[in-house]
Amino acid sequence: MKTSTIHQKALAKHGFLFLNFIGFLVLLALWQILSITLGEFLVPSPSTTITTLARLATKGVLLQELSMTLVHLASGAFIGFILGFTMGLIAGFQREVDHIFNPFKWIGLTAPVPVIAVIAMLWFGIGDFTVVFLTALVTAPLVYVSIKEGVISIDLELMEMAKVYKFTPWMMLRHIYIPAMIANIVASLTHALEFGIRATVFGEFMCGKSGVGYALFAAWYRLSSSEVFAWALTCIFLACSIEVIIVKPLKSWSLKWRVQQ
Repeated sequence: MKTSTIHQKALAKHGFLFLNFIGFLVLLALWQILSITLGEFLVPSPSTTITTLARLATKGVLLQELSMTLVHLASGAFIGFILGFTMGLIAGFQREVDHIFNPFKWIGLTAPVPVIAVIAMLWFGIGDFTVVFLTALVTAPLVYVSIKEGVISIDLELMEMAKVYKFTPWMMLRHIYIPAMIANIVASLTHALEFGIRATVFGEFMCGKSGVGYALFAAWYRLSSSEVFAWALTCIFLACSIEVIIVKPLKSWSLKWRVQQ
């Protein structure tokens, strides 16, 4: 019975992969049809886009701009995570502080990214710091909310029991805090990456001097449609890579860890 179930799951997985492949082919076909209908200037064909992408890679421009985007993302997401994590812990344990932080939280969660980008440009001008600042400001409120909810969800009876049995700080961390908050910590990390990459690329487009977003802006400014599509494809590939390589494994590990505890 167990072997049969595993076999069925494997078949289902292969079936889903096949359907994904079919969807990809349909997307390519629609892209090609649009290119033929509207012309290469408005919609460069897949082959033209791939050729342009290969040329950018050969020149070293692709790797250079990708590297800068990853630096911007890592810096901004790290700062945003640390800031949101710290504020979330404080607000979770001190509910009065949560009310003080509320206005900042709502501004961060509701303000459109372009508004934050314009204000950041007004304060800091154009450059890498502005992009990192924008990414941090977009990700911090998401991390804050997730961590605060994790702290609030800690069972008070477990806390009292730990005091009775005189748990050390390490035992409290290992047996109470981490199990209760692991899902929220992972969720905050994934939010920081998922929303951070969007904020980073947008920030580079609006106020950056390097990175994939800046390269996209430069291509648009020169009316080089093939490069616009090439850099757009790079953005999509980068976001998908982060999802597959980091976000999904983190979520999977979190679920397995909770089951094992």
